[in-house]
Amino acid sequence: MSTNTSTIPPSPQVVPPAHERPSLGRFHFAGALVVALVLTTVVWIQWQIRSAQSEERALLLEQTAKRAAQLADAVGERLEALVRRIDFGLQQLRGDYRVDDAKFRILADSFLASFPKGAIEALTFVNANGEVTYSSFEIKAPINISDREFFKAHQGAPTSWSSASRYWGGCPLSG
Repeated sequence: MSTNTSTIPPSPQVVPPAHERPSLGRFHFAGALVVALVLTTVVWIQWQIRSAQSEERALLLEQTAKRAAQLADAVGERLEALVRRIDFGLQQLRGDYRVDDAKFRILADSFLASFPKGAIEALTFVNANGEVTYSSFEIKAPINISDREFFKAHQGAPTSWSSASRYWGGCPLSG
C-alpha cells in the first residue's frame, strides 16, 4: 500500500477589511474609560468619607456643647445650694452671736466643719466698731478693721440681715 502524502496547501488567511478590524485605538479608549471610572469612584468614595467625617464632627461638637451646658448647670446648682447653705448657717450664727460666746464658738467651728474642705476659707465676725470678735484663724493680738475700705462700705448699711442692700466685691455694689 502506498501512501499518498500529498501536501495540502495551507488555506489562505482571510484578512478582514480594515474597517472591520479592531484597532488599538478602541482598546486604548476602553482602557481610558475604565481608568476614568475607577478614578471617579475613588473620588466619590473619598468625598463620602469626608462628608461622613464632617457630619460626625458636627455631631460630636453638638454633643460636647450639650454636655458642657449640662455640666455648667450641675455645677451652678451645686454652688447655689452651697451659697444657700452658707447663708442659712450665717443667719443661724448671727442669732447666737454675742448671746453666749462659748456656745457661739462651738457652733461656728461646727458650721465650718460641716462644709467640704476649701468651701469656706475663713469665718470672721466683726462688731460695729470694726473689732474682730471671732475668727476661725488663730488671732494672737486684737484686730480692728474700721479703717479698711470694705468695712467702710458697710457702715450705715441696714442692720437687718434680710434688708441688706450692699455686697462687697472689691468695691461696693448695689444689689
